[in-house]
Amino acid sequence: MEISPVKCWNDGTIERKLSYGHKPSIWIDDPVRAGSKVNLTLSRHLVLTDTNGTKFVLYNGTGASHAAMQDDGNFVLTNSSSGVMWESFDFPTDTILPGQVLVMGQKLFSNANGTVDYSTGKYRLEMQMDGNVVLSAYRIPDLGYWNSWTKDNTSVSLVFNKTTANMFVLNGSSTIYSMTADLPSSVQGYYHRAIITDKGDFQQLYRSKVNGNGWSVAWQAVPQPCTVNNICSVYGFCQSSDNKEINCSCLPGYSPKDRYDTSKGCNPNEVKVFCDSNSSPSDVSIERQANADFPNSDFSELERVFQVDEEICRQELLNDCLCEAAVLTDTTCYKKRMPIQKLFLIQIT
Repeated sequence: MEISPVKCWNDGTIERKLSYGHKPSIWIDDPVRAGSKVNLTLSRHLVLTDTNGTKFVLYNGTGASHAAMQDDGNFVLTNSSSGVMWESFDFPTDTILPGQVLVMGQKLFSNANGTVDYSTGKYRLEMQMDGNVVLSAYRIPDLGYWNSWTKDNTSVSLVFNKTTANMFVLNGSSTIYSMTADLPSSVQGYYHRAIITDKGDFQQLYRSKVNGNGWSVAWQAVPQPCTVNNICSVYGFCQSSDNKEINCSCLPGYSPKDRYDTSKGCNPNEVKVFCDSNSSPSDVSIERQANADFPNSDFSELERVFQVDEEICRQELLNDCLCEAAVLTDTTCYKKRMPIQKLFLIQIT
């Protein structure tokens, strides 16, 4: 069953991730613990009870007579005529299963840290109302780092086909984007799921029902994890040797905000106001990082200077107090504004 909490932000706004019955309810982003129980009460309410005794009403409508976990993983409440009153497939969190459909306006949220912390993470997959499917680091100003390029459609859904285990985007009944790439020949002999990971990737996975000892990737939106926005947060430097595991470190002159979790970003060792009237280019030192990139986006790019070499690009950086980094690609100097949010090492093969 897919159950996840809401997130209460510091500014007082609340993002709903679970609806109890027909009306949304609100609670703190504090997932229930292992050993919690779900109970269909004599009053026909579906109640989740945490191990500490806290109760959450998942369904408080009327007419429910049975609760069942179906073979496809959908947990349903039905009435005496077998009509569905409530189903977990309507309230996804970070995962969808074969037979499940995401419609325009629905979202998936990553968890914070794998199987360690199931509270809400920093990434979101959204079925936008313009028809586009978008992955974004939604806690920062981010238009997205991956999308399906299916905007300007009016009846879009993401379908995980129950029979074939193929995953695709439909506009009405027409396929406009296909996701699945590498499925096993015997679909029925495997478990299948699709998940937005805590590293911001959207992946379709499968595992053998007989000898499965791990999940294999059939398709993924982001094959290079360091290209995910905010993956190492501000002033972080992302490196990955295998495009699976990542290593976050700090840029020179910065230190981790949390030495136990370097993905939370870095703080400057010394705070300087570079646009202060008393400052000058001599107050700044530049360090060169070969084979690294800081990708362009609406929020990062300050200016482009064409037909220059490294020395001129360096001087452009020094002369602009609003510019914090620059990337030289061929003969184009891309000046970047602060704060730096996505710097990664380019793998040279």
